[in-house]
Amino acid sequence: MEAAREQKSGNMGDTTKEVLGEYELLQLIGDGAQGKVFKARRIGVPGQFFAVKVLRFSGEDEKKVDRFNQSAATLQKLQHPVIVSYLGSYTWHAGEWDEAHCLVMEYLDGESLDDLIRKFPRGLPWLEVRRIFETCLEGLIYAREQGLVHRDIKLSNIFITRDGKVKLIDFDIVKRDDGSQTSTAGWKGTFDY
Repeated sequence: MEAAREQKSGNMGDTTKEVLGEYELLQLIGDGAQGKVFKARRIGVPGQFFAVKVLRFSGEDEKKVDRFNQSAATLQKLQHPVIVSYLGSYTWHAGEWDEAHCLVMEYLDGESLDDLIRKFPRGLPWLEVRRIFETCLEGLIYAREQGLVHRDIKLSNIFITRDGKVKLIDFDIVKRDDGSQTSTAGWKGTFDY
C-alpha cells in the first residue's frame, strides 16, 4: 500500500509509521483472514490509542463495499461492556487503485485467552474459568438479543485486559437474523473451530 508514510529509521515493526486518514499506525497487533489490526493514535491527539483494523479489497467490488459499510454500522450499535467498542469506520484512498477499508475500535491492553492459558500448563483456576465463561455468555446473549451471532468464538477472540476485564473481539463476521452476514471475506470463521 502506498499510503502517506513518515520514515523513522527501519521497518514497519516499530520504526516506520504509516498514516491512514487521521490515524498513525504505530504497531501491528494482529493479522488474520479479514485484515490486519494496528495499535494507532489519532494525529494531533497524544496519549489516546485506538485499534484500527485494515481490510483490503478492491473498491470495484460493490458488494464487498456495501457489506463493509453495513458491517461497520451494525458493529457501532453493539454497546456492551463485554464487547470491544467499534468507534467508527472509513475508507482511505491513497491513489486511484489503492484503498483500505478501516474499522476503528477501542484499544485493549492485555492478552488473548489463548496467550493467558499458555502461561498455565496445568490450567487456569476454576473460579477464573467460570468468571471468563459467564462474562463471555453475557456478551454473546446481548449480541443475540440484537439479532447477531458471533461466528468465530475461539480463545484468540476472547481478550483479557490488564485490569482483568473480559472482552469479546472480532465481531466483524457476525451473522444477522435476516440471514445476511457482515464478512467481506469468502471463508467465514476459523476452520479448526
